[in-house]
Amino acid sequence: MGKPLLTSARLAHATWASLVLLISLASSARAQTVPADSLGRRLQQVEQRLDTLGQQVQKTAKEVRQQTRSSLENAQNGRFVIQGLDKKTYLTIGGFVQADFTYSLRPLGQETALQPASIPVPNGHTNSATFSPRPSRFYFRSLTKRHTNFKTWLELDLFNSDGTLTPRLRHAWAEIGPVGLGQTWSSFMDSDAFPNIIEYNAPNAMMQIRQMQIRYSTTLGQHLHTAVSLELPDNQLRFADSTGRYAARAAYPDVVGMLRLGTQQGRYLRLAALLHPLTYRDQLADQLTTRLGWGVNLTGGLDVGDEDHFTFQIAYGHGIAKYINDLNTAGYDALVSRAGRLQPIPAFTGYAFYDHWWAERWSSSVGWGYVQLQPVAEEAPTAFRTSNYGIINLLYVPFDFFKVGIEYQYGALQLLNNQQGAGTRLQLTMQSQF
Repeated sequence: MGKPLLTSARLAHATWASLVLLISLASSARAQTVPADSLGRRLQQVEQRLDTLGQQVQKTAKEVRQQTRSSLENAQNGRFVIQGLDKKTYLTIGGFVQADFTYSLRPLGQETALQPASIPVPNGHTNSATFSPRPSRFYFRSLTKRHTNFKTWLELDLFNSDGTLTPRLRHAWAEIGPVGLGQTWSSFMDSDAFPNIIEYNAPNAMMQIRQMQIRYSTTLGQHLHTAVSLELPDNQLRFADSTGRYAARAAYPDVVGMLRLGTQQGRYLRLAALLHPLTYRDQLADQLTTRLGWGVNLTGGLDVGDEDHFTFQIAYGHGIAKYINDLNTAGYDALVSRAGRLQPIPAFTGYAFYDHWWAERWSSSVGWGYVQLQPVAEEAPTAFRTSNYGIINLLYVPFDFFKVGIEYQYGALQLLNNQQGAGTRLQLTMQSQF
């Protein structure tokens, strides 16, 4: 992410060490005649010690900068590596223990994550506080090196939708060479575009979903990567008819294509395209009706100067609410009218976040997210219209495995009838990785 800085403590240590050695050399020179070659060797030793100390500080700063939200979501920080008996298999064990303390100034729906679509309208003025370890996470990753590499990823957390602390499956993924299958992040989303925030849910506008899929990935050049996947068929539909005549059906898988240009983390652009078949069944006529939903998602990252980073997403489509973080279980892919007309709902989302390092171990992230749905015929007046999501934080990493942060969060929801709900929340988080 940038050039590391020397901590004041380490710099002072290096300075005193140099002074002690130089004073010692000067004293020896006064007491007796020191050969020039001996003096040169001692000076060279001083330089070597300073170089070694500088390298240690650089390594520490680099490790600190790697403790980002993106690295956590991609399970890149495992601290335990076990080699298999065959000398070709490596098992990485990692995760983190996290404690969240939140104080909401107004009701915001979800108590332990910020999801603007869940804000009650109107939402009153009741304060609330929560203490939760639910984001805590545990994972295994394996790599078997043969003529074709074999990789696996198994990950669980405690963030169940019912509020219990029962372990919940996040990833169950395997890759054999360029082919992968199982449950993991959709190819339509960009897991490298997570801003460095501590709020669990991530921006409302983010394309974020984990689902079953089969994927083929390949490299077209040094910095050009592509993938295509068939993903879980699932329709999130709404029905104007309340008699139960119509019902959603999963008839065809989603098709996703992705193209990524750039370096691994710093500067890159990523474009993904989605075909999302939407199907319902008319129970009386005993027939299926399908329309094709579609979407595009442009994301990217840019290193700014030596220390900072900017990340963004812009997405648009018809019938893509299943993939929108704020709406993926709310039934806003499409609406079926009373006459049986299937109408994919147009959606626009976008967010931008800026990460700034104040010092070697202090950083902040600030940004905004926005989601908008275009109304369709026969939509209820209390249906979702727009949501906003804003965050600013201050993070401190005293050790490369430990993080503490405080974050100000804002969420707002507007319905089609122009009724609104909004509120703010303060969150204090302590996270220890292993």
